[in-house]
Amino acid sequence: MSDRLPLSTDGSDTATVAVERAVDVSDRYDAQLHALYVAERTRAEQPRRDSRERRRRTEREARRDRHRLDRRVG
Repeated sequence: MSDRLPLSTDGSDTATVAVERAVDVSDRYDAQLHALYVAERTRAEQPRRDSRERRRRTEREARRDRHRLDRRVG
């Protein structure tokens, strides 16, 4: 078994279940968990005010999820 476990999440309820499972598996096998937060590529790439706010909101959600995962793993 590998000593590294990749995980991608988008912060959805379904992904949260996968995060919990990945944490359990990494604990059981003493594997490093490598998480990546992903977001759908949308018109948020365009420099519009509402797009910037959507990007900021997505970044806040990603930070919140990271902190929650850090507390769970750490």
